[in-house]
Amino acid sequence: MPRSIFTIGQIPNISLDTVYIYPENIKKVSRLIEKMPEVEIKAYNRGCYNFGKMLSRYIKRCIATNTPPPGVSWPPHSEDYLKKYDPKGFWYLSGQLMRSISIFQRSNGRWYVSPPPDEPAIAPVNMKGRSHPSKLTLVQLARIQELGSYTVHNDIPPRPLFVPSFKAVGGTNRLRRYIIANLRRELKQYL
Repeated sequence: MPRSIFTIGQIPNISLDTVYIYPENIKKVSRLIEKMPEVEIKAYNRGCYNFGKMLSRYIKRCIATNTPPPGVSWPPHSEDYLKKYDPKGFWYLSGQLMRSISIFQRSNGRWYVSPPPDEPAIAPVNMKGRSHPSKLTLVQLARIQELGSYTVHNDIPPRPLFVPSFKAVGGTNRLRRYIIANLRRELKQYL
């Protein structure tokens, strides 16, 4: 029979009201309670990073093969575009966007799979073999492609990639499973 009882307040995302502990495990559990915030943060970061690696590989594959994620169709390119640029597709172009997609954590603790926020885009090499710097960053270019741009001179239809890719690799449920698996792995060190 357990003899020691700890009452624990609300731990984020884990609801434990009363835990019964055998006397020989009191030191282990006390150490775990002290380290729990660090353990949760470490598990969250590892889970997000591992999920982000899988998501970035999936996005890069979609770009390289010019195939949209399941359930999404991309409209065909205009005749003007096909005359001027490679028919491989707008998402690929010079390959700069595909090569720059990476996983990073911002200061607010959130993880992102995207091009670096301030990296300028280089306009694709046209059929004449010329390229020039663009006024857009890669993030702005990706946003235009994802949502479309309807202005007087540019009618770019949306070609969604990032949001459907997140859903295609399992979305929030799979991310949650990655975090929980890493949390279990971290907790085994203390028990």
